Amino acid sequence: KKPSENLNIKLVAQVRGLCPICSDRLISDKAGKSNKSYDIAHIYPLNPSDEEIELLKGEERLSADVNHDDNLIPLCPSCHRKFDNPRIVDDYRELVRLKHQAKMRD
Repeated sequence: KKPSENLNIKLVAQVRGLCPICSDRLISDKAGKSNKSYDIAHIYPLNPSDEEIELLKGEERLSADVNHDDNLIPLCPSCHRKFDNPRIVDDYRELVRLKHQAKMRD
């Protein structure tokens, strides 16, 4: 399910328009137009592999529904790729922490 435009706006606002990992701008301005420069990432994976299920067993889940906005966060494409491949527990925990932090500003 693709996030709605309103949900995109809410999620980008939560992180103040910056990638929460590297601080790159998520909206770029080029030739007088604003362009989306981010992906909406699932913190707990959308379709976890058996290995990811085992890896994340016992870790905090932000929502039982992986498509709930509590489990979504905008990342620049580079950080999204790094977060997903390979998925490691420390990166997962850091993104959970960053999402908690972002929601506190909401």
